[in-house]
Amino acid sequence: MHRAPFDSTDRALAVEFVTPSLTSQNLDDKMGRARRAAESQAVEARAVEYLPHWEWVDLDSHGYVVVEVTRDRVTAEFWHLDTVLERSPHEERGAMFADPTANLV
Repeated sequence: MHRAPFDSTDRALAVEFVTPSLTSQNLDDKMGRARRAAESQAVEARAVEYLPHWEWVDLDSHGYVVVEVTRDRVTAEFWHLDTVLERSPHEERGAMFADPTANLV
């Protein structure tokens, strides 16, 4: 959250990590495209370009986020699954964000 969300020089007051859907349809599902298709990536790039307070977005992947909060650091790892229709041991880390200056004391 920013005081001035369209000012890219404004320091964040708070951070929101939005998890990918686990079972809800994503953009690729709704449009009948392959996961991570060029069309979805173009929409994501445009969103980050026009919304400077967004650091990253993935509109296609299913998965979850693991957030670790310590006294000195906040870390969020976005994990993506290859399928949600059946059990699968396959997953990949889509992104990781860490703020060592969190100073939560």
